[in-house]
Amino acid sequence: MAHAALKKQQFKGLSVTGSSITKFALLTTLGLLVASCTTPSTAADSCPSLGAWSTPANASHLTQRQAIEELSERRIVLLGESHDNAAHHRWQLATIAALHAKGGPLALGFEMFPRSAQPVLDEWVEGRLGEKEFLEKVQWERVWRFDSSLYMPIFHFARQHRLPMVALNVDHELIRKVRKEGWNNVPASVRQGVTDPAPPPPGYIKVLTDIFEQHSSSHNETEEKKTAIGRFIDAQLTWDRAMAEAALKGAEKGRLIAIIGAGHLANKFGVPHQLTALGQTDVATVIPVNQEDGCKDITPQFADLVFGVDTFERPPMPYKPLLGIMLDDKEGSVRVGQVLKNSVAKETGIKLDDLIVKAAGQPITNNKDLIEIIRRQAPGTWLPLIVQRDKQTLELVAKFPSLDELHKKAHTDPHK
Repeated sequence: MAHAALKKQQFKGLSVTGSSITKFALLTTLGLLVASCTTPSTAADSCPSLGAWSTPANASHLTQRQAIEELSERRIVLLGESHDNAAHHRWQLATIAALHAKGGPLALGFEMFPRSAQPVLDEWVEGRLGEKEFLEKVQWERVWRFDSSLYMPIFHFARQHRLPMVALNVDHELIRKVRKEGWNNVPASVRQGVTDPAPPPPGYIKVLTDIFEQHSSSHNETEEKKTAIGRFIDAQLTWDRAMAEAALKGAEKGRLIAIIGAGHLANKFGVPHQLTALGQTDVATVIPVNQEDGCKDITPQFADLVFGVDTFERPPMPYKPLLGIMLDDKEGSVRVGQVLKNSVAKETGIKLDDLIVKAAGQPITNNKDLIEIIRRQAPGTWLPLIVQRDKQTLELVAKFPSLDELHKKAHTDPHK
């Protein structure tokens, strides 16, 4: 299984209340749950030291010059990341700069942006937007929500050198619709141009099933659960296919470097698999790792190259109230897309497809309304909620844990 330290930080993200939590739960956790099928010695041989490169396929080590030379010969370069790890973003920028220095047409692709944001990316690269206006127009806080300062140096590099920025993702509504209804039940007219994904490798099915089993509490009946797992996998494949297609299109005029969560790249299960199915094999998959945590996950097929980065140490986090639900991102209503295990929402009695219409006596018309109210809750707060379930209106009370309860849980819960 994936190393404990990164697993620890990513599982925390699963309880964030917000419109983009489905993305966090899927893509950042995914690469961290890939089961290792190699012996410890093989993984250790492939483990690069800080600032070094290695090739998992044969456990050989490369110099910086050799690695960049190899990557410069590929049409598409996929750079993985954990979204909140600053060391990963520093490495990405250094790699982009080195490949840019090799010359030739170059574009940068980003998982962070849906295709609808492409005109804004073009404006940014052309120098027609300031940072604040750029982040507002791409709806960063709604769509992505990770610290924008981690990404801005890369965005500024693209702008400074007038490198095209390519939106690789799709609007979240499509992913949520697929997860709710299944790919085959989504009309072609709302698929945002995404074609049928290639069937996933067996290992990918296992990884996704494990994620679903560990974090879903909404389905108890066997058949219902089987259907839900299938749709969960459909949603991930939709994501992978969409990014693969956008990367392929972005590489039409030259090399494309894509910034994508490691979960979509690990063991070449996600985006690389879809690119191969689309006929593009001139691809390099590169994932940053560190000796303390990441190297036991390295299999021969883990990536084409891995790079050694600093150990990720998350600073102590301030108290952050978490309700523990995933929200549909449709304006005009706030619908519960999933209730997470062992969460405040689960204990409150909130269920899948509930509509939250009031919180603390205030009307809730969009996800932002609810998120802002949740953020204001102090430890030990009791938050009254009005929920519509089918044709019933229910009054529920969400009880947030006290600091003592949180402290006890932190010392007993392996995912904290």
